[in-house]
Amino acid sequence: MVDHLERGPGASSPQRLLYLEAGKDQVLDRTVKSVKILGGPFGDLFADKTCFYASPIERGYSAVAVRSYFRAPIYETPAELQSPPQNLPPLTSLSLVRVFRETPEFVVISADYEPSGTLGSVNVSEVRGGDWVKGETHMVPTEGRLGYLQKYGIPVSIDVQSFARLHRFPLPPVALVQEQAIYIQHYDYDKLIRVDALKDGALVSTRFLRPSVTKEERETLDALCGARFHKQQAMGLPTVEANE
Repeated sequence: MVDHLERGPGASSPQRLLYLEAGKDQVLDRTVKSVKILGGPFGDLFADKTCFYASPIERGYSAVAVRSYFRAPIYETPAELQSPPQNLPPLTSLSLVRVFRETPEFVVISADYEPSGTLGSVNVSEVRGGDWVKGETHMVPTEGRLGYLQKYGIPVSIDVQSFARLHRFPLPPVALVQEQAIYIQHYDYDKLIRVDALKDGALVSTRFLRPSVTKEERETLDALCGARFHKQQAMGLPTVEANE
C-alpha cells in the first residue's frame, strides 16, 4: 500500500493525491483518488474514484461514489474553475446528496446513479460535531429493502435531461428537516466534477472542480483505468459503487 503525497504551493501540509494498492505479487491492483467536494457543519463530503487493474473485472469494479468521512487535512481539495468549461467531457455518473437534521445531529444521504439516471447505491452516514460517527452502504439492485429511500426522499431514478433543460430537481418530500441538497455530475470518470446546490428543487449555485493529475496517472494509469472502465460499461456492470 502506497500513499502518494504532495505539498502544494502555500500549503501547510501535504495532501494525498492517490492511494495505490498491490497484491502479494507486487502487481498494482487498485488505486483510489479521494477529493473533498463539500464541507459544512454536517462534516465533509468526498468523491472517491476507484480503479482496478489486475482483479477479474467481475470481482473488482472501477467506480465513483460520494461519501461522508472523518475530517482530515490529508484529503485533496480539488481546484475550482473560475468559469464553466466551454466543452464538457462525457457524463459518466451522478450523485444526489441530502443532509437532514436527525440524531445524533445530522444524517448525510449520498445516492449514486448511473449516467442513465438509474440508482445504484445509497450511503447513510451519521454525523455529530461535524465529524463522521458511523455509516452503511445499501446496494439498491440487490437490496430488496427500500423503506429507507422513502424515509430520506431518494428517487430510484432521475431524469437527467430534464434537469439539464430546466435546472430543476423536485425532490420527494420527507418529514425530516433538510439542511442541504446537492446534485453532483461526474464527467469523464471524475476528471471534472460539477457540484450544484439546490433549494426547493431549484438550482441556486454551481461549482466546477478539477482534481489533480499525478505524473503516474498522466503517463500510465489513466489510460489503463479508462480502458477497464469503458469495458465495464460495455458489459453493463455497475460503475457507481466499488467492490470491497
